[in-house]
Amino acid sequence: MRDDVSCVLFITGNPGTGKSYIANHLGANFESGFAMHGGGVTTQVQQQIVDINGQNILMVDAPGLIEPDLVATRRNAEEITEALKLGKKNRKPLKIGIIVMDHNGRIQRSDMLLIQKVNQALTPRFEILLIVNQVKRRNMQHYATRECIETLVNRIHEYTQAIVRTDRVIVIEDQDEGDLPDLEPLKNMLDKIVKQEVRDVQDIKITEEEFQTIGEQILIYTVATLAVLTSPVWGPPYLIYKAIKK
Repeated sequence: MRDDVSCVLFITGNPGTGKSYIANHLGANFESGFAMHGGGVTTQVQQQIVDINGQNILMVDAPGLIEPDLVATRRNAEEITEALKLGKKNRKPLKIGIIVMDHNGRIQRSDMLLIQKVNQALTPRFEILLIVNQVKRRNMQHYATRECIETLVNRIHEYTQAIVRTDRVIVIEDQDEGDLPDLEPLKNMLDKIVKQEVRDVQDIKITEEEFQTIGEQILIYTVATLAVLTSPVWGPPYLIYKAIKK
């Protein structure tokens, strides 16, 4: 690893949360886009040195955790574990960012499970930068309030025991086609996140029981979305509906 690399930055999230998209707008060139198979586009750990605010940082991407089947989910857990180990392997401190999607103020159980697993895997406990992505325009006013952010952070801590501070939350509005997200607040926040030396990384494991608690939710989302998007009858009206809803 180059001596001029200041740290390893691992930004993770479940499939479809936009983690690779955001990483690419921070200077990386990772595979991203739309996956017709219903799973994530990223299938293995990707890494690239990028310049963020004048610092050389090893940007790391890995598959999202939860897929429609348990075998793929467990494979992704192994890849995420390997990504978490890169700081220790390269003798560089690590920063962690986790992306979740807004569901009208609610966080999916799958996103909670990802936060919990990452938090439990690392020794010592790490401060997490929380990135709430694809927030609908009508919901931005709520996320601008301290009450909303405090409720979100408290709920995450209650469920996962992860360290998330109210001043370490970034909210990104959903973008129209062709528009670029304003990532300057995110870049500035990355400077404030504490980088830590990784002493140990435990393998991330997903039990059948854990998967079953979210499996129905994931299956319904995947099947319903793909059925609509690929339908010659319902595809165009659905996309128009999504545009109007913004």
